[in-house]
Amino acid sequence: MPRRYLFGPVPGTFAKQNLAAQREAGACRAFNAEGDADLVIRSGDAWADVLARLPLDWLPDYVVLYLPYTTIPECLCSAPLPVVGLALDWRLLWHSYRRRLGDCDLVLADPEGAAALARDGFPHVHPALLCGTESSFHKLPASSAPRDVDVLVVGNLNPAVHPERVSLLPRLAKLGERWRVAFHPGVTGQAYRDLLARARIVVQQGAGGDGDRLIFEAPLSGALLFRAAAVGQGPDEVPQLPEWVSFTPTTLEPLLEQFLTDEDERVRRARAAGDAARGGRFDALWEGCATRIEEDWSVLEEARNPACSLHDRRATRPLLAGGRGPAARGPDVGSGPGGGGPDLSRVCCVAKRAGPRRLLGRPSPRRFRRRGCRGGPALPGRGGLLPGQPGRPAESG
Repeated sequence: MPRRYLFGPVPGTFAKQNLAAQREAGACRAFNAEGDADLVIRSGDAWADVLARLPLDWLPDYVVLYLPYTTIPECLCSAPLPVVGLALDWRLLWHSYRRRLGDCDLVLADPEGAAALARDGFPHVHPALLCGTESSFHKLPASSAPRDVDVLVVGNLNPAVHPERVSLLPRLAKLGERWRVAFHPGVTGQAYRDLLARARIVVQQGAGGDGDRLIFEAPLSGALLFRAAAVGQGPDEVPQLPEWVSFTPTTLEPLLEQFLTDEDERVRRARAAGDAARGGRFDALWEGCATRIEEDWSVLEEARNPACSLHDRRATRPLLAGGRGPAARGPDVGSGPGGGGPDLSRVCCVAKRAGPRRLLGRPSPRRFRRRGCRGGPALPGRGGLLPGQPGRPAESG
């Protein structure tokens, strides 16, 4: 029987679209504070309150925290269960994550984010594909509407968030003299799906959030995706991803000209990518992560040992699943097969303690007091820092 887990905080619509299969199987209960999911957990609740709201025949084995753009109840961080964090949109939430990831025994992020966070002192962050689409995208009927948008740009166009994406707009606007070019920032829901169904080519520059989901959403809608070559990893390096057209600053216009004038080739490439994108549902990608968590359950439980302090958990070393030995930290983390880091087809879990290292982002004294950690900031009536532990470093964001 699969292990059970709490998943949240997520809106009720997220749970319906992305966790329906796991909830129906009884493996997952989604929670939030609004009450439109399976379980209500509010910020002031204690762990005993959470248990009292659960059925007597359903108790979780671990907790999955969906970390972006939400408030995590403290009772979940101190729960006597392994805690898994999903760190999406890490570029915008970097400083928040530096203070929150120490509460988790295992953290999953996209490959680039896992490498960046590991370099910054969080070796228990491991690569995973978390940019899957909602189930509604896979239920859309084939559109017979004419594709009256030649080049489409969607997503966040705030220059403070995606300056590289905004810098591309003047170049694309010049193409409007010959082709039908459309920019639609902030569009969501059915209007967003309708736009993708009308587009021949979708151009995406810059990664994170909406851009990552376009890897699957554009080909599922029949559009050919153009993606900057420097963003993340190419489809050849990550076989689970559908194909896209990689461009550089010097090749963008020639490639657009090539595919806009050769509709048969554009359709062929878009259909091939659409077939590959059918496996990009969030629930399917998450199910793969949950399966690998089960496979490495023993080391995840060891990381949550009450004798292991928060400071020790932040200093744990990742082990490659399958007994391949310690994984390298730094730039090699998440570099893929043959690159010296973890294989992206595996999700690795935290293993044994590795001794004290520097502590990034100082958690609150209350958190250290609750857990009895000797590695935190000096508290009244207690000793100071561990020998050799530096003070809080400057923000490196």
